[in-house]
Amino acid sequence: MAEGRHRAKTLSILGAFTSPAAALAFAIGPLLRGTGNGIFNSFQYIGSFAGAVVTGAVWGVSERLSWLLLIGVSCIGIFLAAVDTKKNSFQKAKV
Repeated sequence: MAEGRHRAKTLSILGAFTSPAAALAFAIGPLLRGTGNGIFNSFQYIGSFAGAVVTGAVWGVSERLSWLLLIGVSCIGIFLAAVDTKKNSFQKAKV
């Protein structure tokens, strides 16, 4: 039973990382797919580094403050994703 929960958690985490990249590749088309994925991945890694640096700096001040910052940024990200999803819909790329 626990193995099934771990599998579902792993798939949801992998989906969260691969879905935006796949949607980007689908939206920009085959001619710019490599460039788009390269830019997307660069910003993803820069964001991971910057997030760790900021969280580490805030953690040195207060652990509770770092958790509040993490929750706040997560809520903002979820809100922005929900708003963007309502505004834009990806159209099928012509191959």
